[in-house]
Amino acid sequence: MTPNIYEQITGLDSTMDSISSVFSPLKSSSPKSGNISSHIKTRSSINQRQSHLSSNPYEIPAKTNLHIMTINCRSIKDKRQEFETALHYLKPDIVCATESWLKGVKPGSNPTKDAIMSREIFPPNYNIYRNDRGTLGGGVFVLVEKSIASVEQPSLITDGEIEWVKIKVKHNKDLLVGSFYMPHRDQKHLNELQKSLEQARANGNTNVVLAGDFNCPDIIWDTATALGPDREIQPGLVDIAKSYKLTQIHTVPTREGNLLEVVFVTNPTLVKSTNNVPGISDHDIIITDLETKVHHQKRQPRKCYIYKKAKWNHINMHRPNTHTRRGQRKTSTRVEVHQLWDTFKNQLQNTMNTKIPNKETRSRNSIQWIKHKERKMLKKKQRLYKQARKINK
Repeated sequence: MTPNIYEQITGLDSTMDSISSVFSPLKSSSPKSGNISSHIKTRSSINQRQSHLSSNPYEIPAKTNLHIMTINCRSIKDKRQEFETALHYLKPDIVCATESWLKGVKPGSNPTKDAIMSREIFPPNYNIYRNDRGTLGGGVFVLVEKSIASVEQPSLITDGEIEWVKIKVKHNKDLLVGSFYMPHRDQKHLNELQKSLEQARANGNTNVVLAGDFNCPDIIWDTATALGPDREIQPGLVDIAKSYKLTQIHTVPTREGNLLEVVFVTNPTLVKSTNNVPGISDHDIIITDLETKVHHQKRQPRKCYIYKKAKWNHINMHRPNTHTRRGQRKTSTRVEVHQLWDTFKNQLQNTMNTKIPNKETRSRNSIQWIKHKERKMLKKKQRLYKQARKINK
């Protein structure tokens, strides 16, 4: 008996995304209109097929996915652990955040004396770009993973709550990422947004991603129409989106059945997917994946001391001693204080380098207190969230 022979069918799109897709023909004689969600789904499946049908099965493909998180914090300083947990679990490359409730940092300016410093709030493996509000509440920021080449764009900032960062992209236009917050629906915030977009368009030829809390729940983005109150403001946002060729790609409500957080792009063909996950405030987080390859900077190694293998007896014998020199002088000038400190620091550093083993390591992205048990709980929470969303549809 002749054995069955199975060969791969090439040149045909025969992948079935779901049971319902069986009843939709893959080819038709006339074009079929579609929305952005169907385009995203199709592009995602194509990327998966291309990765599986690679000509070289041993070749490791270059990373082309850019993971963007849009989040409403509602006071980041009060939710530091929750925020770090979200970063650890979702692992975004870029974060567009609103309602930071921080103070003292403006784009292109030195922090004020009473500023809340970024190192007090944010993890060290991100570059932080902030535009704080001068009064209580509000504020936006953009985080970019340190290995990604990024530059803040203070020339694009207006009086509104907006922050811009340019991302260097390989073999394509650079990516201009913005975070915007409109706390009140009024003409002033729309005007400031329009000024900023006009400057961004005049600044260069880039692809734009603008995300944040626009606070316009009555806009039906599929038809680009606005219902309910604020008939002048919400249609104004639709007009701005049309004027600057911005496509709103997210359709799932983010707070109590309202779509407040939205994501605009100028190039929808880059979008692979956009989804909701539970947030750290009463707003959901939006996760957007883009098909783009960014420039990555090589991380500089850092020295890490292995203290459990230290020779503590030798360290105690050779520890720096500045008491004698300091006691010999009844008065010390400011220069001598600095000299004493430099001497102490250098002696201590030499002792550590010779008596404590060390190794070079890269920056650590994980959180020490999140172990296997906590990771399982995070995944379970995400599964339950997805089930609840399906039931409430």
